[in-house]
Amino acid sequence: MSRNILITGGAGFIGSHVVRLFVTKYPDYRIVNLDKLTYAGNLANLKDIEQAENYSFERCDICDYEQVLAIFRKYRIDGVIHLAAESHVDRSIKDPFTFARTNVMGTLSLLQAARVCWDGDWAGKLFYHISTDEVYGALQFDGTLFTETTKYDPHSPYSASKASSDHFVRAFHDTYGMPTLVTNCSNNYGPYQFPEKLIPLFINNIRHGKPLPVYGRGENVRDWLYVVDHARAIDTIFHRGKVGDTYNIGGFNEWRNIDLIRVVIRTVDRLLGRSEGASEHLITYVTDRAGHDLRYAIDSRKLKDELGWEPSLQFEEGIEKTVRWYLDNQEWMDNITSGEYKKYLQIVGQPRPVVRGDCDFSFGSSLFVLAVLRGYVLPPPLGEKAGPDFCCGCGASFCRTVAVRTAVVLQGILSECFSAFLSRRCFEAAVRHAVRCRQASPTPRRSAARRSS
Repeated sequence: MSRNILITGGAGFIGSHVVRLFVTKYPDYRIVNLDKLTYAGNLANLKDIEQAENYSFERCDICDYEQVLAIFRKYRIDGVIHLAAESHVDRSIKDPFTFARTNVMGTLSLLQAARVCWDGDWAGKLFYHISTDEVYGALQFDGTLFTETTKYDPHSPYSASKASSDHFVRAFHDTYGMPTLVTNCSNNYGPYQFPEKLIPLFINNIRHGKPLPVYGRGENVRDWLYVVDHARAIDTIFHRGKVGDTYNIGGFNEWRNIDLIRVVIRTVDRLLGRSEGASEHLITYVTDRAGHDLRYAIDSRKLKDELGWEPSLQFEEGIEKTVRWYLDNQEWMDNITSGEYKKYLQIVGQPRPVVRGDCDFSFGSSLFVLAVLRGYVLPPPLGEKAGPDFCCGCGASFCRTVAVRTAVVLQGILSECFSAFLSRRCFEAAVRHAVRCRQASPTPRRSAARRSS
């Protein structure tokens, strides 16, 4: 059966493994990878399948509802596997607004686009939302496990944002009848993980003799799941899971942070030809993270009993494969940590930045560029004041210069498109102005771009 599946966050760590699995396993499916390509999204993760006939990539911010809706319509999406999210707890403590925007409003944007496009025709449709075990809060050292009925008790801005997104998914199922699934997974590890996370960070630091920062005394416990096993679980649940249900995905694999770190140290040392444990002196205990949950542990028996899934690797085997991959793919790591990855982002284009104030930051400038290319005159050039019929009054200084900067970009003078700052209301006002000028002057004027150059 042919399907058109949208996988969000497909250039990220878990997402790239899911995209690769679906592209290779289901050649009759059209797999659309939607990713904003923030710092943690890397198309190099998918070089091996990027030329596949059944694979397409769309760069998009999931909060940009209009663009998301257009992608749904373009590809006639009938299934969604939603992985795109801000996921680093430390970052959420420093910048909770970004996490609320992406994880909550981004999920709502996707849900609404699916609801509008599917329009009550739910046959063959599915919205599958991937969440985290952190929404459940923390466990004591009493042998208890998180089950699918554990009450939510998030303790960080990250887990609070994910809990909210979970509730929206379930609300769309209960309110509109949308076919949905939610899964909550434990900590993932494996190839292609961005090196801000514990295991790839420590592998790289051990290799280079850098400190290994450990929160508190390293007593916190996490359940670890090999990312390829997680991708297998997502595949199983997407095709065979019960609509409206929730499944926990875990590795039955609890480790204290300090014990896990010592396993990583011994493995890296051995594979580098060092004495096992020689790098333990790099362990550096640091002040504990605010709101650091003591223990997470997932009960995956429901998934095993109902759908037959279980992890394929024990942790020692998985960590061996993981360490070997990072050591064998040092160029991938070096490109990210050395700044080459930032150059790559500049080449493919940076995500549209947020405009402060009462603007809708999520609207792009591509249609305005198209209007210019089709002959509409430019609003006042750089340095001149725009009239009230052009600027929307939102307070964004870029309103008055965006048109001419766009023209300069079209001339190839600038490498960065400043029109990315264009807000929705500014865009609409600019188009109205351009249309009026076009009506007054049928021949396009190009003097603004020349004066700016």
